[in-house]
Formats: sequence, C-alpha cells, structure tokens
Amino acid sequence: MTRLVLTAALVFAASCRDTTGPLDQLAAARERWSKRGFADYSYTFQAICFCANGNPIRVSVVRDTVRSAIDLTTSQPVSLQFLYTYTVDGLFAVIENGISNHKTVDATYEPTLGYPVHIDYDRDNPAPDAGAIYKVNDLRSGAP
Repeated sequence: MTRLVLTAALVFAASCRDTTGPLDQLAAARERWSKRGFADYSYTFQAICFCANGNPIRVSVVRDTVRSAIDLTTSQPVSLQFLYTYTVDGLFAVIENGISNHKTVDATYEPTLGYPVHIDYDRDNPAPDAGAIYKVNDLRSGAP
C-alpha cells in the first residue's frame, strides 16, 4: 500500500509542471503577437543602462525590418547599426537569449497584443555597467 501511495504521489508531482515560468510567459506572449500579424508598426523604445543613447527612440518597422529610428529628444535619426533598434521579434529574442544564458530577465508583456513593454535584463550582475531596462510603449500598427 505504501508503494502505491508513493507511486501515485510521484506521478502527481511529475504532472504538476509550472506553466507560469519565464519561457512559458514568453511563448504565450509570442503567440499573442504572432496572431496579430503586424509586419508594419512603430513604437517608442528606451534603454536605461550604460548605453550610448538613453533617450526615447521612435522605431519604425516595415515588413518586419527596422527601417528608421528617431531620437525623440533631439529629433535626429539614430543609426540602424545602433544596438537597441529592435523589431518586436528581436525583443523576444533578447528575452529568450537572456533566459537561455541564465541571466536574470524579468519581462512584462502587453496583455492583448503580447509585445514586451518592460524588460529588466541581468540587473543582478554585480558589475557596475551590467544590466539594462528596456521600455516599449505607444506601439501603433500600420506603415509608419
């Protein structure tokens, strides 16, 4: 009888997988985003870190490719080589890469569309210039 109870407990414990972990949340957000089918959109992005540019940037995406980025503080174009001009899929990749490389990544997603609105990346790293916070807001669908 003890073996039967122990076996049942082990089977039950194995079936109780946590489905609210960071990768599960990422997968659910990606699914919400992909259902929308946005290939053309724009959004405001800001990186808070030891970065070359911490100003808010308006990113324009056409056919799933970043086409332009404008610094909203200076109204000047930002080079597309600039590290922080991402598509939404690129932001998902940043999150996934961090999680896969055992970085501390805390992401919040827009509840309806699924895109990341706040990414807190590797802030537990003790190096003074490590970690970053990425903020996304004012996403608009359609050709910018």
